[in-house]
Amino acid sequence: MKGLRPRSIPLPTARAFGLLCASALVALASTPIAGVAVVFVLALVAVDGWLASRERGLTTTFDLPRRVGQGQQGQFHLELDNRSGREQRLVLAVEADPSLVTAQALAPREVTVPQGGRARLAFDLHARLRGTRGLAALHLRRRGPLGLAWRLERRAQQLAVEIIPGLREANAHVMRTAYHQRRDPGLRRARRRGNGGSFESLRGYVRGDDPRHLDWKATARHGAAMVRQYEAERSQSIVLCIDCGRMMGERFGELERLDHALAASVVLARVAATWHDQVGLFAFADRVLRRIPPRAASPDRLASELASLKAISVEPDYPRALLELTRTLRRRSLIVCFTDVVDDEVSAPLAAHLALLARRHLPLLIALRNPHLALAAAAPVTDERGAYRRAAAAELESVRAVSLAGLRRAGVQVVDIDPNQSVPAVIEAYLRIKSRQIL
Repeated sequence: MKGLRPRSIPLPTARAFGLLCASALVALASTPIAGVAVVFVLALVAVDGWLASRERGLTTTFDLPRRVGQGQQGQFHLELDNRSGREQRLVLAVEADPSLVTAQALAPREVTVPQGGRARLAFDLHARLRGTRGLAALHLRRRGPLGLAWRLERRAQQLAVEIIPGLREANAHVMRTAYHQRRDPGLRRARRRGNGGSFESLRGYVRGDDPRHLDWKATARHGAAMVRQYEAERSQSIVLCIDCGRMMGERFGELERLDHALAASVVLARVAATWHDQVGLFAFADRVLRRIPPRAASPDRLASELASLKAISVEPDYPRALLELTRTLRRRSLIVCFTDVVDDEVSAPLAAHLALLARRHLPLLIALRNPHLALAAAAPVTDERGAYRRAAAAELESVRAVSLAGLRRAGVQVVDIDPNQSVPAVIEAYLRIKSRQIL
């Protein structure tokens, strides 16, 4: 830990100010004596400050996690070890990113560390914004042995913490996936054979099943439609296609729409790793922002890439981005596209190019709707302004529903979901695709 040189001028303590006030009172009896007393007190302050600056043996160590989930609350600790020759009375404060800690954690606090002893302080952590945040320094105000002067010291830390969206939910969903792998016969084993995996069993047809899996001989024997069920195929390709345009920066509560998309992406990458699927990243706005081809990479590394993405106040260029994605993908892939649909003018190019992708790949559109829009469309009308607001919201809801229906007719899998429910909805859609062998 690197400590910077203390300030050359010590700061007087309350005790020093008291002595100076007493010296001023002496001036009522004898001015020369008062002058000598003031000089003597100031000399003691200087000596006390010098003694404080010469002291060594106080070590400070932070216990700070390297990675935390976005929105996570907890604590980190500072340990002080006093190997100097006397008791240390300190006032300290941390210099940290306000989006990493609470306001209370940034407030100065007093602590006394006994000679040869230790002290452990807890600070509240609240990781609100994704990305890399840091704790820059520890500020110390140390009292001299005479109790007359403070010495100021700044100890640089340069400690970095990665705030990852979805990190809190990832472990729970990985465990849930493992449970389904054990419980569901269609998800249990993992041999690859042909395009659809190896035959596992027969079951009754349900709406949404691939008609290509109908077994006509079994249907004739049972008198009801029967489909062949296959073992799930591993080592498939998944591309996280993330819109970072203007709409994704819309904030609902503490989180942006993009935060919810990234959280779902982080969890999906971890769940896909349990299937040994290859996961890639394609982020875009008016241009391609980040491109990682599908590969069996570490989910932690991909999570760091996702956490660094930011929404840009521009309209997304869907044709340019999706055409670029089409050119770069050679293997059939599940393309999970996170965005939202507003009206036909916006969704028309999106639908056209997702339909183009559907010829060779399986596009899955995660439409993160505005939760306030549905509330506004159903809100009671109390005045003329409220009536206009409700009518506008209802019209936007209707146009959006028509646009999503058009995407479904074009062969695009669509999940229309509230952003707060994006993580479980995306994982459920992924497991459904795996179990039904749609990819």
